Amino acid sequence: MDVKSGRIVECNAALQRTLGHAEDELRNRRIEEVFPEYQQLLERWRGAEFGGSSSVESPLRASNGNLIDSEVTLAQLQHSGRRLLCLVARDITLRKRAETEREDHRRSLEHLATHDPLTGLPNRLFLRDRLPDLLQQASAAGGSLALLFLDLDQFKAINDTRGHAAGDELLRETARRLRASIAGGDIVVRMGGDEFVLLVSDPGDRRNIVSVAQRVLDAMRQPLRIEDQSFTMSASIGVSVYPDDGADVESLLKHADIALYEAKSSGRDNSKFFRADMVHGRGERVALQQALRRAIGTEQIRVEYQPIYKLQTGELSSFEALVRWTHPEQGAIAPQHFIELAEQTGLIHALGEQILNMVVRQLAAWRSMGLQLKPVTLNVSPLQLARDSLTASIRRVAGQYAIDLTLLHVEVTETALMQEGGRHVAGLRQLRELGCKVLIDDFGTGYSNLAQLKNLPLDRIKIDRSLVNDMANDANDAAIVTAVASMAHTLGLEVVAEGVETAEQLLMLQQLGCAYGQGYHFARPMPPEDCIALLETALRSERGADARMRSLRLVPPPRRSQE
Repeated sequence: MDVKSGRIVECNAALQRTLGHAEDELRNRRIEEVFPEYQQLLERWRGAEFGGSSSVESPLRASNGNLIDSEVTLAQLQHSGRRLLCLVARDITLRKRAETEREDHRRSLEHLATHDPLTGLPNRLFLRDRLPDLLQQASAAGGSLALLFLDLDQFKAINDTRGHAAGDELLRETARRLRASIAGGDIVVRMGGDEFVLLVSDPGDRRNIVSVAQRVLDAMRQPLRIEDQSFTMSASIGVSVYPDDGADVESLLKHADIALYEAKSSGRDNSKFFRADMVHGRGERVALQQALRRAIGTEQIRVEYQPIYKLQTGELSSFEALVRWTHPEQGAIAPQHFIELAEQTGLIHALGEQILNMVVRQLAAWRSMGLQLKPVTLNVSPLQLARDSLTASIRRVAGQYAIDLTLLHVEVTETALMQEGGRHVAGLRQLRELGCKVLIDDFGTGYSNLAQLKNLPLDRIKIDRSLVNDMANDANDAAIVTAVASMAHTLGLEVVAEGVETAEQLLMLQQLGCAYGQGYHFARPMPPEDCIALLETALRSERGADARMRSLRLVPPPRRSQE
């Protein structure tokens, strides 16, 4: 274009085809007819590169009036005494579309991460992200905020007797009633299970908060009809108020939880405000329960990975995911303590969901590093198996990160299966149909009924560490391990030995034909970053760079870590 006149001097055939013009149709037209935002384009170009050659985004106008996204490079020219400006445009429609789709996908993933799929409500992660901002706003305005922690009364009984479909509908109806009971600017959060939190901004005096709580309780008492059956529900509510009962998220949640416990202890179907004297006299177990509820969804919960090796070749086969909880004051809590507590209080579902997400995200992270992925075994509680939602959760989370379901193994203890095997067979079969391998853990300690065992949908048996530990010195334990391995092979099951700590144990297990082993002789549980070297070695080995079989080295067993 001629800078002085602002008219087009020359344009190539490609531009004319892109814009839908006939040959030479654009010549001598004003530049704004092709670049409708020419002046802004010129300003951005000069501002970015001080008049030099630079690329900036600016639309092109087609002959039909449509705008085409383009990236434009500008350069000044001098020709026969005329000042010219050369504009080279590149159609970036596909790139812009991809960017839009990528942003839409990011927003969709963000929504999935911060919202409960069953009720559509914000979830625990959303609360922890949003509540600090609300507290800051209340502080700046000199106002207050009420946190109402709600728990449905007798939900487990209804869920068990009327089925999980009825339980899910009850939770959805609870969400609808809670939203209808509060003002439009207030927030309802599903914390997990049958627990909900209501955030009431600037509620005024305590009488207004009582009114909100009573309105919620009244709404929950209304008869509910599901599948042609009518029944009534109730709820208990614990209330904490900012700034009187706490100045941060953790304090408010903790104190509302304590008040909720008091409401349930007082006969349910009521609300209680937090009082300082509620803290005194509470048992250590209750305090640990509250701490665990607050820990779930935070970085206090982490996962370590213990490698599992093929005993005959020494190759890395898979990992077992082991949950760890680091209490901010008490430090590391033994898994057997908090997992049992989680099962007894129903927190196991939220904890299991967090572990599932952490493991699948870790597999995706390793994949992005170009590593050859190995399966990871998840320990599953019988309570999780009893819920129809477990299979759906595994499918959903794996699909979200495009992780092959064959990379996820599930493990359940022998005692749980023998006690309630009939109830869990359907859930285990569903998991196997997805491609997940199923393992029975701690085998040899539950006095299994072999006739029952052969009917269970299993792939592998894990021999308990207590048997492996003494098999070299105790003839009875050695006989049990031998019998278990023989029986497993007869049933077409693979055998995994836990707690392998010495070369002597390894040799005996190899002679018995055990397929896999894990224990301190190979490696102790490790954080995800320490697994990278193992995966890199496995990848080199599979590519033939290290074709020589790795010999299994004898190392002194270190002190036992929590497993």
